Amino acid sequence: RRVLFRSETIGVPELGWQGRSELGAGAQSDLANGTGGGGGSESCNVHTDGGGGGHATEGTQGGDDRSYYCGGTGGLGGGTIGEESLVGLFFGGGGGSGYLDNDATAGSVGGAGGGGGGLVRIVALGFDGAGVIAADGGTGADGYWIGGASPGGGGGGAGGTVWLTGDGSTTISAVGGVGGIGSEAGSGPTNGGTGGDGRIRVDGAWTGAATPAAYAGCE
Repeated sequence: RRVLFRSETIGVPELGWQGRSELGAGAQSDLANGTGGGGGSESCNVHTDGGGGGHATEGTQGGDDRSYYCGGTGGLGGGTIGEESLVGLFFGGGGGSGYLDNDATAGSVGGAGGGGGGLVRIVALGFDGAGVIAADGGTGADGYWIGGASPGGGGGGAGGTVWLTGDGSTTISAVGGVGGIGSEAGSGPTNGGTGGDGRIRVDGAWTGAATPAAYAGCE
């Protein structure tokens, strides 16, 4: 008969890493790091996923399957920052990483969090075309397991910032990335949290599609 009495699984869970944010690099914690998503945690051999990064909207919490043993807590989503008029300019928060046992089989990995979207600033007499101007958040990586380990997936990064000045028509995107796939110790797959939306501003006579909706500045 096996008696569970391990400090890292009972009461003091091991943790994944928080996503990078305006506060800098994160630590091993399932709490948000400003706009950075929290890392996945472990409790009673259940390994959970990282939270999505935040920016204009919050990232979502990482997957958390409580039906298997006592369950762990998925990393919390990153918070919001900035204003729609872009008084301050910010990158998207990074997603938190998925949890991985320290004693997992060699070759197993916890999913890395997706990077936050960057900053695009364009001033031109005019712009148009079939392409997309994008500052999207990165996709969280899947956990990969060998020999029974069950790592969590990484959270998606939040969208960044796009600010255009000029007349024309084009497609703009600053959306969050989706979370990677994890596995809860045989209980079925879960996912890292989804990154929040970024911010878009357009100054000028502009028509086109923007996701999320663009803030209309000066014409």
